[in-house]
Amino acid sequence: MNCKDLSATLLKNISRLLIEADDYNVFITVGEEPNVEIFQAHSVILRAMSPYFHAALSINWAQKAGHKFHFKKPNINPNIFKIILQYIYTGTIRLDDETSDLNLVELLTASDELVLMDLVDYIQEYIISLDRICNLTTTILPPRIPKFMLNSSIITLKQSLIISSWIDYKDDSSMYTSQQENPYNLILLLRGNRDGFGVEEFREKVFKQGPTIVVIHLAGSKDIIGGYNPLDWTGSNKFNQSTDSFIFSFRSEKKSSITTLSRVAKEKSAISDDDGHFIGFGHGDLKIFQSVCQKKDYMCPIHDLHSFQMSNYEVFKVVKKEIN
Repeated sequence: MNCKDLSATLLKNISRLLIEADDYNVFITVGEEPNVEIFQAHSVILRAMSPYFHAALSINWAQKAGHKFHFKKPNINPNIFKIILQYIYTGTIRLDDETSDLNLVELLTASDELVLMDLVDYIQEYIISLDRICNLTTTILPPRIPKFMLNSSIITLKQSLIISSWIDYKDDSSMYTSQQENPYNLILLLRGNRDGFGVEEFREKVFKQGPTIVVIHLAGSKDIIGGYNPLDWTGSNKFNQSTDSFIFSFRSEKKSSITTLSRVAKEKSAISDDDGHFIGFGHGDLKIFQSVCQKKDYMCPIHDLHSFQMSNYEVFKVVKKEIN
């Protein structure tokens, strides 16, 4: 049996789609005024290369008109996104004197946000080696086992592993201890100090995203509270029943830390699927926008305070890893 590697031809043909195609179905508005640019792309290519876009374009995250997706990334510089989009289509990136004029940290941050971990690794290696490499030519990144980096300014990787373990009802002796054994990736949907703290932003970015985790950093402390909703947030203005939802906290007291898990006790009122300020868990166990966390429908309180002030909050889509 003869076998010939034609991957170079395949890569070349795919790369031509970036500038020669007539069937783009994704339009991405990148940057903020006055520096805004609209990029065209193909959803199938974006989803294949980026777990971020795989989550964003698989459901109603991006605005869809007919068969076309319209997506906004105001927090990324258009020049940075142009480099990233070329990498997505070609598997190559050129870092030389010209691209070094760009902010490499900004390029690294954007690559991390889009969960392009091979690119993140490569940029990091380039930054480290800047003092000993004069000329760096185009490099094709070799295929590797995809890695996932948690994009959170609130919870640590260890805390994310604990939450994932709770989803699967793991006890203390069988908790996940590494991302490799964790069956879930947490994809950031919303960050308060980046996207906004209002109900409107929650509706736009979190509704109809499937299972989600909400984490809230309490002002004036290191304490974190949150909850897991295994269902869609839809704004149905009713309580949704769940046996698997839970709320939790990670608290610091003096030199010790306290971790609290509170599973649902009254299943019929587990999720407050409101369209406004009553969004949350139970009748008040954790109401995100009312800033209350008083025991009602879950097994135990997650904090001594019945009300709180939010410093920042994040919402993550819980994505089950694909088994190769």
